[in-house]
Amino acid sequence: MKLASQTSPRAESEPLKEFLRPLLIRARIAVCALLSKIPASANYEPVYILGCGRSGTTVIGKSISQDADILYLNEPYYLWFNVTRRADFSNLVYGNGDCWLGNQDATPNQSRKSRRMLSSFARFNRRRFIVEKTPINSLRVDWIRAIEPRARFVVVKREWVDVVNSIHDLSLHKRYRLSGRPNLHPWWGEAHYKIRSLLSRDPYDLIGASFRHFVEERLAAGLEREVYLDMAVFEALACQVAIDRSFSEFEVPGVDYFEIHYDRFVESPLDEMADVVSWIKKGSPARLPSNALSHVQRRKKGSALSKAEILDRIHPDLRAVVEVNLS
Repeated sequence: MKLASQTSPRAESEPLKEFLRPLLIRARIAVCALLSKIPASANYEPVYILGCGRSGTTVIGKSISQDADILYLNEPYYLWFNVTRRADFSNLVYGNGDCWLGNQDATPNQSRKSRRMLSSFARFNRRRFIVEKTPINSLRVDWIRAIEPRARFVVVKREWVDVVNSIHDLSLHKRYRLSGRPNLHPWWGEAHYKIRSLLSRDPYDLIGASFRHFVEERLAAGLEREVYLDMAVFEALACQVAIDRSFSEFEVPGVDYFEIHYDRFVESPLDEMADVVSWIKKGSPARLPSNALSHVQRRKKGSALSKAEILDRIHPDLRAVVEVNLS
């Protein structure tokens, strides 16, 4: 039993992290703003990891980053904010952003800024292959392809029920916060900005006015916890539909993207990672340290909801769309 005056090192460090995190974000944005003005000079190969948040993109991205020839960018909001403020999907930097971006939103200036920043990263780190992971980009595939025609993609697939349970758990049990931002939810953004952004555009007509009204009514009443499960399902649905429809248009599927299944990866991480890294490096063998995948392990699901329980609890309009689009 600890005395009241005793505090764990981790607890002591949390206020400092909360204070430093927004300063670090601002500093990185400022640096990238400068880099976006430097003419591109380095040759690099851009690869983007796609998949709904909580589908395994982080553990797979971390594994890819172990290769000595790859520069890995983990959710570089500072980069995307400099490409366009509309990329600020959770209002993290007060950019009034959008979850959904399509090829009609792309501009030559965005493309120029993206190339300049990535070129600087490649030159400074002496890496040719740059792998980027920001899950919301699953809703922006056509936009990325428009500003970076050379883009290739690693698509992470995971059972949607597991994804939904993971998002729902994080929604209910906030795991971090930013100093001075009491209204910034770690998943749903500033005053639940991300929820509103997800529903505001819906380019695939997945849900109708009834579901939107249901969510907006509860947010207005301060009953946001009542829509967390519905929105977790909607995000998983939107990401899968957006990815599937973007890649179904490719004339030669498989040339521009590599599909990796989370469950297969955790069962045999070394084999799966050797394949995806070799694909990223266009045939060159993976250069992974012997302990590179020691962090890979299957997590216990605990009190996760079953598929039937999820379908029973969500709005009927959303349930109908899920039953058509998700297996």
